[in-house]
Amino acid sequence: MKNFSITPTDENALDLLAKNPINRNASVTRFIKLIDSVEGNCSIALNGEWGSGKTMFVKQVKLVMDFNNPHSKLSERESLSSRVEFLSDTSCYASYSTVYYDAWENDKHDDPLLSLIYAAISSNQSKFDITNNRSLVGVLGALVDVVSERSISDILRQAKGDDPLKLIKEKNDINTLVRQFLDALILEKGNRLVIFIDELDRCRPNYAIQLLERIKHYFDDERITFIFSVNLSQLQHTIKTYYGPSFDATRYLDKFFDLRVAMPPVDYNRFLDYKFSFVKSGGMYNEMCIHVIQYFSFSLRETERYLQIVKIAGHNASNPPHFWDGTALYFATVHFVPILIGLSMTDLESYKRFILGQKEDILYGLLDGMGDYMLFDLLDISYRNTEPGTDIVEEAKNKIMEIYRTLFSPNGFNFEKRKQIGRMTFSESTRNGLMEIVSLLAPNANYEIEI
Repeated sequence: MKNFSITPTDENALDLLAKNPINRNASVTRFIKLIDSVEGNCSIALNGEWGSGKTMFVKQVKLVMDFNNPHSKLSERESLSSRVEFLSDTSCYASYSTVYYDAWENDKHDDPLLSLIYAAISSNQSKFDITNNRSLVGVLGALVDVVSERSISDILRQAKGDDPLKLIKEKNDINTLVRQFLDALILEKGNRLVIFIDELDRCRPNYAIQLLERIKHYFDDERITFIFSVNLSQLQHTIKTYYGPSFDATRYLDKFFDLRVAMPPVDYNRFLDYKFSFVKSGGMYNEMCIHVIQYFSFSLRETERYLQIVKIAGHNASNPPHFWDGTALYFATVHFVPILIGLSMTDLESYKRFILGQKEDILYGLLDGMGDYMLFDLLDISYRNTEPGTDIVEEAKNKIMEIYRTLFSPNGFNFEKRKQIGRMTFSESTRNGLMEIVSLLAPNANYEIEI
């Protein structure tokens, strides 16, 4: 089975800049202009829900900055501008040194300061040579041993003294070490260092707080901009977990964030068209899936996962009737499978209530958003056989609600007798077939989805 998720690799960041499938390129350039405009030491919180694409966004920002810094060690620089035309429009931006730091990946370490400096060393953005200053060899050797928990090269063992780690335990030595790195990472006069801190809201509470306070204390340098890509509501919860539920987490975070910027919106129609050809393929099933995505306000990550599941479950439903030799099953699949899968992802209790016939409100709300129906014929509804003044859309909705009550009646439907609704006949096999589709184990399930 193919994985639909777009992982935030540099290659995918480039690909998304080239194709702009969610229409965020303009937001990338505006965000860089915002960074351009700040003066002095500044921390910006890029706020977004989990799965909203924060990591990909900051990696795209970082890539554009690296492209415009002639000192950065960006691979294949010359070929990138021809591959990604978008990059050639960003040449006016200033030259920045950048560091990306995944806080969650590093929260197993004891001291985030050491971990952050090690990330800077590993960033490939610096010309800093640790062999230049013999007095720092022991410090860096101890640092790398502590952070990476492994042995290092012989060059780092040249330090004299029994306990080189003690050199970084004193405040003045730490400040000196940090200053050395800042001077090395900021390559030219007037350039700035931009450090991207990602996944802070997923860290252990003590690590997240310690990282914020270390940055505030040791990186108070007018040449640095920090970008925290973060879910602020989750981070506030983390802070309260550490200090207690009555603690004012919002004001506490104000100490660390000078600006709060919301993640830009996503063009979902463009995204669906790019990733899954959902818009182009049309069909009632696809339309219902799109309304479910909007109804539950799925994030990008949730949308990718949702569409993978609904594609597996009902790929034949995207090509209107008839399939599986059952028109009633087709109709039920179109209208109920997208909802059932959406509920199973978001609220298992509501999912259970839906299959017990106790969540009519969700179904009616989704049908109300559809506005138009492509399956009037199956419901035996047409302008010709409808009384004057009757709203056929409302009549269609009422019949779909009747089908829902038939298949998911809380009182139990007597399937010994088949029930005719419109041109379709519903029976126990209709319900069983529907639940088999939702389980992804139906005979017609397609596990080799082509993207």
